[in-house]
Amino acid sequence: MLYGRASLSNKVKNPLIQPILNEKALFRDMVQYSTDASPSQQCASADSIHHYFTANQPSLFVPCQRYDRYSFCQEYYLFQFNASSSTCQRFVRQPCRPHRLLSSIDIRGGLYRGVTLTFMLSLNRMNRFPYILQRWHGPISVAFFVTEREVPALAEKIAAVPRQNVVYSVYVRRNTTIQNTPWHKLPSGLKRYFPKGVFPINLLRDLTIESISTSHYLVIDVDIFLSERIYDRINSYGHWLQDERLILLLPLFGYRSNRTTSLNSKSLQSTPAPFLMNPAAFRCYEKDDCKEAWEHIPRDKKTLKKGVSRGDFAAVTRYHYVINPAIWMGFSVSVPMRGVVTENMEPYAVVRRSPRNPIFHPFFFDYGGDKMSFFVYLRSMKRYTSFVMPIDFGFNIPHKQTAVSTQFRKQKKTHPMSVFYHYMKYTLYDSLHIRTH
Repeated sequence: MLYGRASLSNKVKNPLIQPILNEKALFRDMVQYSTDASPSQQCASADSIHHYFTANQPSLFVPCQRYDRYSFCQEYYLFQFNASSSTCQRFVRQPCRPHRLLSSIDIRGGLYRGVTLTFMLSLNRMNRFPYILQRWHGPISVAFFVTEREVPALAEKIAAVPRQNVVYSVYVRRNTTIQNTPWHKLPSGLKRYFPKGVFPINLLRDLTIESISTSHYLVIDVDIFLSERIYDRINSYGHWLQDERLILLLPLFGYRSNRTTSLNSKSLQSTPAPFLMNPAAFRCYEKDDCKEAWEHIPRDKKTLKKGVSRGDFAAVTRYHYVINPAIWMGFSVSVPMRGVVTENMEPYAVVRRSPRNPIFHPFFFDYGGDKMSFFVYLRSMKRYTSFVMPIDFGFNIPHKQTAVSTQFRKQKKTHPMSVFYHYMKYTLYDSLHIRTH
């Protein structure tokens, strides 16, 4: 058992399926981490970060190791920059702080030991970073995806960040040639090639999770801005979070659109178009002119409620219906509320990092099923209780849609990530006798 965890792969007896379900073993093979941080050096400037990478590329190189169905191959380099110690080093997986001591690599002690914000991004979304820093005052573990050509620019950006409690895991995609073109292995065994590469979305999430030194992490996407005092309030729920089976869910809001829900709607269904979208949000969606829209995103529940009353903001319920939004808006007590995670949901949440808890399945890339698959694992284990943060929230910022998300929506039934997600889900549910809706 990897990390001493009773993996789902041990509960599914089919030997053809077991390897695909053990996401921690897959992560280990795809990252090839060790407990040795060398080569390491002090990195006090952007130049020293860039020099570390160029001088140590052979040691930082990660070749492909997995060739299963549904896997993908993309050669890359991997290193970390720890801003608190100004150190560049190889990626090192941090020990867990589990509820119970399950293996020799774990740290003894099951109390709540703080929470780290985790997310990943590419260089073209760095403009979100200052807003996230303004609203989150605790430790951060972030993964960057860049090309070899972008490393100098990334070094400049992260060296200029005015925060020390940040760990950066940097995934550098190796320059693509005919010999090393990234590919994805289809269920048939055939390979689909990606000359422009793939975005290893869940591998990046796992890099952030396995880099934390706290007991818990809050997983978000870089397009989510948080309420301003969320870090302090999560810490105030420490006695709740001592139970590793408790998941603390984040209600999600956004500028009103046909993807959000009007709280004035009796049926709480999608708001019917046409409607008048906030002009600043419209400019952001259509022209990528986002500063005004981002500056006016609410920082607290009181401001959020005013925006909802005006019709500017609304609850995001598609894939994020963790609680009835109208009930949440009227709730004034600072005690977590009972929530729910149903099938095909992908909420943002505070989760304990534990040998007994899953990480994100690293075979997912680009877009589709990546977060949902994590909650399929949680549902399959039948051991988790969900609560909702009563005061704090996330806000889905307006932004232009990516090409990969657009492609996924056009090919939703046949897209490789959708196929893998449904294969995973129904394999688990059938094997563990879980009823589906």
